[in-house]
Amino acid sequence: MNEYEDVEMHTAELGDVVYPLLCALPFLASHARDRAGTSGLVHVRAALVSDMAAHPTQNILDPDRPAIVPFRVDRLDPATGRPQPLTPEFYPYAVADAGALLDDLADLDRGLLQATAALADELLQAYGYPETGLITRNGHLHPSQFTQRTSGAVELWARQQDLP
Repeated sequence: MNEYEDVEMHTAELGDVVYPLLCALPFLASHARDRAGTSGLVHVRAALVSDMAAHPTQNILDPDRPAIVPFRVDRLDPATGRPQPLTPEFYPYAVADAGALLDDLADLDRGLLQATAALADELLQAYGYPETGLITRNGHLHPSQFTQRTSGAVELWARQQDLP
């Protein structure tokens, strides 16, 4: 039994941060380019928030609102499937910024992988990870490093995009 089993807490694993970014960025970029008619360099900001009330831009003053449950990003032990905490610290939110070419994101180019890596690495630094290891900053994807839950989808997506 570890010290975290007695604490009510939300956890996510690395792929739970990377995979949604990999899915959302091309969707949003395609909308901006194809429907709104934009192009060129874009500034992308992503936030990882345990509860919107924890984000500094929110001014929620509700005395009946339950307390914010601690949130942490952990690696999962492949043998047991249990979280392996890197840091005992809990953070309610993290924010990351990256620049990218809109067409690279919308066209599912290697620039999408680079932007995803930059955002994910910066988000996860708040939780003690210098980088995810799932995507390198030069745009190389490592589907086998994702957990079983997302590795198949990531591997299939990479093959479809011809991004080994």
